Amino acid sequence: MVLFLSVIFLQKIGFPIAGNYIGLNALILWTALLWLFVKGAATIDLLRSLIFTVLILAVLLSLFIAQNIKSVPAVLVFLLMYATMLFRVEVDRAVLLRCLGVFQTSMCFVAYIVITQQIIQYTVGNAYWPNLENILPNYLLVGDYAYIRPYAWRSPFLVPNGVFFLEPSVVSEFTALALAAEIVWFKRLQRLSLYAFSLVVGVAGSGVAIIAICSIPLFLNMDRRLRLWALGLGVPVLSIAISLGAFSHFVDRSAEFSNQNSSAYARVTIPFEATLRLSVDPDYLMVGNGPGTSVKAINTVQWPINKIIYEYGLTTAIMFHVFLAVAILAHPVNRTVAMVIFIPHIVFGGGFVTHTNIMMLVLFGSFFQLTPGSYRHSASLHTHETARLLIARPNATSF
Repeated sequence: MVLFLSVIFLQKIGFPIAGNYIGLNALILWTALLWLFVKGAATIDLLRSLIFTVLILAVLLSLFIAQNIKSVPAVLVFLLMYATMLFRVEVDRAVLLRCLGVFQTSMCFVAYIVITQQIIQYTVGNAYWPNLENILPNYLLVGDYAYIRPYAWRSPFLVPNGVFFLEPSVVSEFTALALAAEIVWFKRLQRLSLYAFSLVVGVAGSGVAIIAICSIPLFLNMDRRLRLWALGLGVPVLSIAISLGAFSHFVDRSAEFSNQNSSAYARVTIPFEATLRLSVDPDYLMVGNGPGTSVKAINTVQWPINKIIYEYGLTTAIMFHVFLAVAILAHPVNRTVAMVIFIPHIVFGGGFVTHTNIMMLVLFGSFFQLTPGSYRHSASLHTHETARLLIARPNATSF
């Protein structure tokens, strides 16, 4: 529960170190995992450990062949952050829902913030938005993110950032994740409506793109009641909204993939082209240019694959993605929800070792594992009333 709260409300807090920063949540994550491990609640997954060992060997081999270690801290941060995915804890469905309920309730609060930001922006103006960068001193803030971002170049309107988030795309991704979690586990129509409305009102494209990509498996995760609502009410409302131009902003942004001055071009087109170019270059088969050598430029995003190929070589990049896929997708509590957090980390960029990204991969992918009895019993626990009772009166021992 501490991790769920901190990943939302403390993600912009960090400390400067060696010309960079370390997020407070990175320390909280490692402290929580080690505490649970010492208490005997968390264990180390054997298969992940074996694959991670091979990944470390690939990194060391690359560095040995290249004889070029530009930045030792870059190697250590890379391995330490992804080592958090070695831990797992078995819980029953009651404990899982109680923990997830903290995230869902917190995201309701965030959704209201996003809606309120838009109301303020179109009435008195966005100058009245709460701004953490004006409230907290710079040495306590994680930098290098587009916390304040206009709709378009020189637009007077800003994309809502949820106040506590690194940038608008992050709050959009978190809202999409809350929407997916609600569909899979809680199925409360009122909250589904709130998350969906906030996602559209927020106008950032990341969350909408994720929901669109995962729309079919999410629909299949709905129970009969939600499917009827989705088809009977959702489709007509969506059609009316489209006809009224509610999604015109998202349609306009689809042209950004070919616009060199756009966010989409920097987040998708550039890293995609870089990945293709590096993958076929024989010089990058086993070695790269060394850790920490990737070019850092304003508004330029790297995917994990092209960053690792550039710094460590294609072999290391392949092993990294094998490890990540096994850790996140092999035994998640729900594979559809895991995909909702896995896809943006792989193809949207935004922080290869950023504490926020890593924490979400841990919390919704690698960390929780349902006990065998919970898997067998889960089919009968899909109603809102059952979920409410489980959260209100869990019968499992808290870890």
